[in-house]
Amino acid sequence: MTDLSASGSKRIIRPLEKISLAALTFTMVLNYTLAGLLFRNLMLVSEALFGGFLVLASVIEFFWLDSVGKKAWLKGQILILLYFAVRAVCFVHVRSFSSARSLFLEGIYLLALTRLTVDRKTVTKVILPGYMILSLACNTTLLIVMDYFRQVREGRLHYEGYRFLVEDTYYPIHGELGVVYSNPNTMGIMTAFAILIALVYAYRVRSRILKTVLMVFAVFSLVCMRFADCRSAEAGLAVCLLIGVILMLVKKLKGRPAVICVFLCCVIAVSALAAYMGTHADTGVTDPSRYTALERRIEGLGTHRYTLWKSGLLAGDGTRLLGAGSMKLATEQREEYREKAFVEAGGKASDYHREELDPHSGYFGMLFATGLPCAILFFLHILLKLIGTRTLEEKEWAIPLIFAFVANLFETMSVITRYYICILTILLIAMGFDRDGRGEVKR
Repeated sequence: MTDLSASGSKRIIRPLEKISLAALTFTMVLNYTLAGLLFRNLMLVSEALFGGFLVLASVIEFFWLDSVGKKAWLKGQILILLYFAVRAVCFVHVRSFSSARSLFLEGIYLLALTRLTVDRKTVTKVILPGYMILSLACNTTLLIVMDYFRQVREGRLHYEGYRFLVEDTYYPIHGELGVVYSNPNTMGIMTAFAILIALVYAYRVRSRILKTVLMVFAVFSLVCMRFADCRSAEAGLAVCLLIGVILMLVKKLKGRPAVICVFLCCVIAVSALAAYMGTHADTGVTDPSRYTALERRIEGLGTHRYTLWKSGLLAGDGTRLLGAGSMKLATEQREEYREKAFVEAGGKASDYHREELDPHSGYFGMLFATGLPCAILFFLHILLKLIGTRTLEEKEWAIPLIFAFVANLFETMSVITRYYICILTILLIAMGFDRDGRGEVKR
């Protein structure tokens, strides 16, 4: 391809990259609201369309690099290329649509959303402000819905739309909150992350009017969070508050060491817990009264998550190297194990009710779905990106990343899911790298 034709192609491809990047992100956000229930098929098609284009654009961008740029990109992705080599072996072994779909999603996250397609301006000028607007719209709608239900209960208002709200939404499962969001944790995580993004922008902008607007938005969102009662979001905000205060008081302390420290602490904590669960397999997973005192304590603090984690870990003993293949397959594997344990404990198979809950931890989820080697490669890849990204040269960006890593302990927000915090985290990291692997990032 000549320089002239390449230049012409770039003028077409790169604007489409920006559009696809924003569209894919907002689609993943909306997927966890009522829109995801009403337009499920459209969401799936949109993800495949925009994600597939970004994969294709990444390939094209790679060939536009010079030889030095190609080597730099390959060097930065070496762990992920090994990751997909192992995942390919798993796919050949499992051969399921669920595994193929998971691989496609992982490919979008890890191969398409790199410095080849992600630029800082699109993330900071379009995607993050758009995310805050979506959060504001959802929470405002929720307040309107709650007021409507209040008036219906008081007999002051009633019309046919009421039937739609209680029958065709998530209302039967989650009540009034389910009219807007897919579940309370979704609202808590979405709102908390929007608060942190607003605080980052309030810190960065010079306009007093904009600072005021952003702070009002943050306070409004914080008030709305009380309706979610989401412990994972509250834990993430608490850690961010603590580290944020430390970063402000200790001027010489940078954001990068703080983020890396939190990330490593999360990985080490999960590793230690996995080792502990493995050495206490004899306490089972069907009767919490058989748990040790520490297990019962963790189960209580984690609101049933410990049993999910332990069941998933013990269920995957035979697939530890390659993983189950996808989060869906890992969930099915876990429930088969729990049903078997339930029957062995004297129960009837017909009395066991399977839970469709995901692993509720991105760290454990990676282990269960992709296997130990891929989980290690993925965590090392993230660590190296945190070390290299220029995003963390500005300490304020450390806060939302810290929140994502902490909340990921309790919610499955890794590359095996469509959870919007995962794509936002990857974009924040990727925007700190220049396209060709050389020079400075344009601020």
